[in-house]
Amino acid sequence: MPKPRAGGRAGFDPTRIRRIVAFRKGPNPTFTYYLEERLKRISVPVEIIDLQASTAPLDPVGSYVILCRYALPRQIWWLLKHRRQLAGLALMIDDDIAATVTEGQGKFGYRLYLLGIAIAPLLILNRFFTHIWPATGMLADRLGIPDVVAPLPPPETWRVPTPKTSRTALKMIYHATGAHDLEHQFLVPIVARVLEQCPDVRFEVVASGNSARLWKDLDNLGNRVELIPESRWPDYLRRTAEEGADLVLVPLLPGRVNDVRSDTKRVDVARMGAAAVFSRSLAYERCTVPEEILVDDDPERWVERIVRLLKDETERQVSAEAVQASVVRMMERASPFLPGLEQCMQALDERVGRV
Repeated sequence: MPKPRAGGRAGFDPTRIRRIVAFRKGPNPTFTYYLEERLKRISVPVEIIDLQASTAPLDPVGSYVILCRYALPRQIWWLLKHRRQLAGLALMIDDDIAATVTEGQGKFGYRLYLLGIAIAPLLILNRFFTHIWPATGMLADRLGIPDVVAPLPPPETWRVPTPKTSRTALKMIYHATGAHDLEHQFLVPIVARVLEQCPDVRFEVVASGNSARLWKDLDNLGNRVELIPESRWPDYLRRTAEEGADLVLVPLLPGRVNDVRSDTKRVDVARMGAAAVFSRSLAYERCTVPEEILVDDDPERWVERIVRLLKDETERQVSAEAVQASVVRMMERASPFLPGLEQCMQALDERVGRV
């Protein structure tokens, strides 16, 4: 299985950069949490292009191209055709996609899809990449890459809007994609026991496919379990900010895929103004603060800790404030620069400093 490599790094010359062209698969969390804020700091023109859009209008001369995780044949062909005119080519990657394909929990169709748009392009593009930007140090070590681009979420993605939607019952949630089937399996019996002990709590879960069927087995709890389908990223950002939550469950079981994940789920929790229970894991220990709640992956401990939080409003508030503090720590540790583009970004800083 090919892994990202920066085969063209030796010939990179930052003085050739005239503009940035960023390809992304529509609005998505990777772009929002890693690239959006940093691209605002660029002093040359920035063009953000959807993968489905035509490449014909793009001027390749002096363009530094960023691929946000994926590339379709139209981008690959355009990059090959104009490779000598480009100023550079970078790949932003926030998980081990090769491990997701070979060992991940997602459906076969999704893994085949990743193979086509994330892994296969590496066979052609690895020799042209001037920079690879992994999201965590552990992923960088696994790939043998010197650079790390840690999360730097925009303020609107983690600051709690006011007022939040009022609720008559406590709202506990778990939001995850089909790449987290094992976490869904882990939580189903835990949530069932918690709801039996806390009759004033409603539970919301985002799930599809096999994971959704697991939650439908909790029909005996009446209307207290609400199954929400996956939604577009802008819709998810808006809805979670508007509706909020009281408690978010964030399990992450150990494995090759999960061990190198970043801790951006904290940003979602912070945006909802919620308390949270996180798995005690490599990802969530990275930016933890003392009052955050990290629990070993033991169902008994999860039930006990969740029930305590649901019954203690003060403890929930302390946990929510700790998540906010953890996101601030995340941003303080993150460099505002994109490796290879420091010259463009520093020029903006100098101009701002003279105003």
